[in-house]
Amino acid sequence: MRITNPTNWCFNSAWTVSVGISLTVVCFLIFGCGGSPRNDPYRIAELKPSGTGKSTVPRKSVEQPSSLPASAEINRGQLRPLVETFESQQPQNLNALNATSVGRAYSLTIVSNCDLNVLKGFIARRWAPIVSLRTSGRPRLWAVVGYGQAGDVTLENPVDNRRKTLSEKEFTTQWESTSDSRCALITPGRLDQAKVQMELTRYLPQSKVSQVRVTRSLQGRARD
Repeated sequence: MRITNPTNWCFNSAWTVSVGISLTVVCFLIFGCGGSPRNDPYRIAELKPSGTGKSTVPRKSVEQPSSLPASAEINRGQLRPLVETFESQQPQNLNALNATSVGRAYSLTIVSNCDLNVLKGFIARRWAPIVSLRTSGRPRLWAVVGYGQAGDVTLENPVDNRRKTLSEKEFTTQWESTSDSRCALITPGRLDQAKVQMELTRYLPQSKVSQVRVTRSLQGRARD
């Protein structure tokens, strides 16, 4: 082949080689190194194992167990609302209790959907629940004032302050047969459902507390 201009041929060859090398370097940087991870929209982040090597799937919330005391008892000094309510009258059932019954100093709250653990929660709170029991003959009102580790329940007659003890099984049978799982609370301050449930959550699971209902809440008034 005949070269007419050696100078131009050398220049063109050098330029071609330079461009080829530059393209090779660029391709290597882009495809070989993968570019910058921050600027690559198609880069998949690497999965790093956790420090413990355990799954990080969130745990389901577990309801806290009951925290009732193993035993509790209300002393006589804390039963003053009951003593003053029953000192001049002897209502025979929960329906006979009303605002006049408790007098101006106290409030009356009727609670339904109770069971023995709910009554224990009230006792732990130092509220003596009043229930109707058929212990002998006709039903009468008793204050539940304590329970023990041996599975016993302590009752007090609010009229004469006489106490007696039943097994939990005996108590539950007599109570459920006469009062539809209801109880009454006589307290210095008026209670509503929110207040009652809030206090019970200190001792019982939320699933149990949410079933408790306040069906009547009355501020006491002066007796005739």
